[in-house]
Amino acid sequence: MDPFELMIGGAQLTIRPKEDGTYLVFRGETKLAQLNPDITNDEDIVWETADWMDAEYATTIGKAIEEHEKHDTYGNIQR
Repeated sequence: MDPFELMIGGAQLTIRPKEDGTYLVFRGETKLAQLNPDITNDEDIVWETADWMDAEYATTIGKAIEEHEKHDTYGNIQR
């Protein structure tokens, strides 16, 4: 589970996936949040955090993580 970079709203964020399925979000060396993907009964993903982060911003980052993971997994299957 290697860290990866995302560009969200002009800010470069480092995402560090953890073994427990959560994601640590950093801007530089500053930890912004730990995001937890919660799968609903409709199989949608709701991104939650206990940190001081706007829910909409957490969702935006979470959706970008989903896109990265989807493309990363697809790329690994093709190898």
